[in-house]
Amino acid sequence: MQRILSILLILAVCATPVFADAIIGQDLQNAMNTERGELQVIVTLKKEAVVNAVRGADKAQILDILAQECAADQHFVKGLCEKLQGEGAISKITQFQMSNCIAIKATASAIQELALHNDIYTLSLDAPQVMINPIAGEDTRNTWGLNHIRASQNKGYKGSGVVVGVVDTGIQMNHPGFGAGQVIKNLCKSYVSGEPTANDGNGHGTHCAGTVVSPKYGVATAAKVFGVKVLGSSGSGTWEAVASGVEYAAKHADVISMSLGGTEGWSTNPVETAVANATKAGIVCSVAAGNSGSASGTVGTPGCQPDVVTVGAIAQGGGIASFSSRGPTNKGYIKPEVVAPGVNVMSLWINSGTRSISGTSMATPHVSGVLAVLLSANRNLSPAALKKILMSTAKGKKQKNVYGEGCVDVPNALGATFALMEMGVRGDMNTMRLEKEIEVDVVDGKAEFSKELYAPFSATIVGIECDVDCHAVANLNGKEVFNGDLVAGKKSDVKIKVKGGNNMVKGTGITKTKMTGKATLTVHISLW
Repeated sequence: MQRILSILLILAVCATPVFADAIIGQDLQNAMNTERGELQVIVTLKKEAVVNAVRGADKAQILDILAQECAADQHFVKGLCEKLQGEGAISKITQFQMSNCIAIKATASAIQELALHNDIYTLSLDAPQVMINPIAGEDTRNTWGLNHIRASQNKGYKGSGVVVGVVDTGIQMNHPGFGAGQVIKNLCKSYVSGEPTANDGNGHGTHCAGTVVSPKYGVATAAKVFGVKVLGSSGSGTWEAVASGVEYAAKHADVISMSLGGTEGWSTNPVETAVANATKAGIVCSVAAGNSGSASGTVGTPGCQPDVVTVGAIAQGGGIASFSSRGPTNKGYIKPEVVAPGVNVMSLWINSGTRSISGTSMATPHVSGVLAVLLSANRNLSPAALKKILMSTAKGKKQKNVYGEGCVDVPNALGATFALMEMGVRGDMNTMRLEKEIEVDVVDGKAEFSKELYAPFSATIVGIECDVDCHAVANLNGKEVFNGDLVAGKKSDVKIKVKGGNNMVKGTGITKTKMTGKATLTVHISLW
């Protein structure tokens, strides 16, 4: 049967402001009042193309269709910008392919004219994005972080075949601390004005990349990495550069690692929208929570985006680092999901050196490395499945909006990954709705069956289907949990709690049919 590509793109329409001035952000309005010349502006459209459901599509197809949708949606506003460009009021236009935003460099008069058009939701000053500033650490020369997450207990899975994109200050591509061929030099790219090469002039990006893959200081030592420079040598950048870097990384990476951020802004900003759509396309994003301290609600963007894996930092004793940002987000999302070692972390540095520094920036690449390890064990794991595995197998202290579910742990996470594979389930790893078929022999309307289902974390059997019209009694670990009609081809309204461990599902007494032959029961399992 021909495989059909089905992608549903939902256009979310935002409310129309009553007055044109309402769509000019306050920061931009202030700049227009005080500065002369051109300003860097993000134009956000009312229509936002979001990948909502995907069947039979690979990453490249999803991103290509999303880019086409964005281009079509942006056509009219782009035309307005080009008209103003011809009049000398706009000097630069950058279209985004994973969000309905356009970056422009424009005069105040051009901004005011664009504000009159109903297709536009908001015009915002291109706010600065910065690396999560590291904190000087003690030069311990040890790799306690790798020991704490038990990185060496990887059962031979070291990230082989997995590519990680580090969106940061670039990478020293020829650093001798990387293994031969570990840095994919032809994929390294810069989006920083005035810094055309992706070589790292700061050190932050090289340190992060080293924690992901380097043979001595890395978690996933068989993975490959490339650097996307979106922050300059000073450690700062723009919405435009970061969003462009995420879009580029999404095309080439399996994991995106981002130890950067800014103040939580509007949820349709191009960076948050890009990481959201990258996740929906199948690329898992690991993002630093930030170093804004112990007050609640300090997680920045894009760490506040609900789909990404947001990472806090712990010290060597397992306690939360004092600088690690806390949740919840402005929209009430619990963040971070997990923590990782982030104090006195030794890794590579520019000028072929090494350095020990601290920060959630240092914790994040530990998690990026663990994600690469898990993907090398099972390439079918979706971002949702990967996040669930990390959270459900984390160890140590747990506290919402501080530690999340705890510290990531390599052997625990691999154990859950293998358990999913051993269940022999099929289904949608994005929604974590899985199926297990059990074939039973029916003799004169009676049958018995038993099947061991190992759930690596809490799960719920949400329905059972039978290919014959029948009635059944099912037992879970010796306790009757289902007694109702099973209608052929239809999902039954049944809920059975399955907890982690070896769970034997036993069924007896299939009745309501006198058939002799085989019947197939399909057990629907939700791993949420």
